[in-house]
Amino acid sequence: RNIERSTPGLRRMTKSRFELYTRTNQIIVDGIIFTTSFALAYAIRFEGLPEWNYFKQFLLWLPYLIALRLYVSWKMGIYRFIWRYVSLADALAITRSLAIVSGILLSLRLFYPSGAVLAPRLKISLTVIALEFLISLMGCLGARALRRVLYQRGEENRSIGREVRRLLLGGAGRAGLAV
Repeated sequence: RNIERSTPGLRRMTKSRFELYTRTNQIIVDGIIFTTSFALAYAIRFEGLPEWNYFKQFLLWLPYLIALRLYVSWKMGIYRFIWRYVSLADALAITRSLAIVSGILLSLRLFYPSGAVLAPRLKISLTVIALEFLISLMGCLGARALRRVLYQRGEENRSIGREVRRLLLGGAGRAGLAV
């Protein structure tokens, strides 16, 4: 008690709690998913660790790919979605966001001249592009679906033993969820 009086900041620190589902944490989770999916795509394509030239290509592309995926997701408003209410429309927007970056990679692969100086570094395998897209999509949708399931289970557990009152809202859309 005396400690709390002598240091008022301590009292505020003990009452604050860690918020797991902030926008920053969502970006971090997506960054981890994108990194893992790119590494898994290379591991699957080469059935383990790739030879040195392809490993250098992986290391070269990794920061750019992660930054580009996060930037496109940010610009398309993916991080404005509320994860606990993820819907089919959100899943389609996430798919479009991922498809844009994969389309850029595919365009480089197909249209960048093979005889150019940087061609071996810039032309990622078609298999890696496809696998990375699919694994990223599964990871992003899976993380959001997991959040929704956890939220719904928590709501169900909180409502056990309480009187339930039914309410019908017509035309309220997402604003109706706040009621």
